[in-house]
Amino acid sequence: TLADATPMLGFLFVDGPIEYDDPAALIGKKMTAADSIAALDAALAALPEVDPWTHGTIEACLRSLPESTGLKLRDLLTPVRVAVTGSNVSPPLFEALAILGRERTMERLAVARDILRNH
Repeated sequence: TLADATPMLGFLFVDGPIEYDDPAALIGKKMTAADSIAALDAALAALPEVDPWTHGTIEACLRSLPESTGLKLRDLLTPVRVAVTGSNVSPPLFEALAILGRERTMERLAVARDILRNH
């Protein structure tokens, strides 16, 4: 229902970085903080090259990262999803990133990575 959508879309209406009650939420199951930092670093390195900024090009970019990181796609996307939306449950990730925009996406990924580094 529409009432269910409101909490899932709240991340779109937050200016600036997401505030995390518990930074451990950025660490996926069966992952370490170092794994999550590596996933966020990989996304931060790859996403600036995405052009045009659409869900399809974002998806292709992120789906190519497991090969270079050694992480499974699911493990790689978990910290990205939480960093950007503040939740493990969100609308489809690639579409969410496209709607959020490159600048806000990159800012949130960098803040989440820095939080994990200092955690």
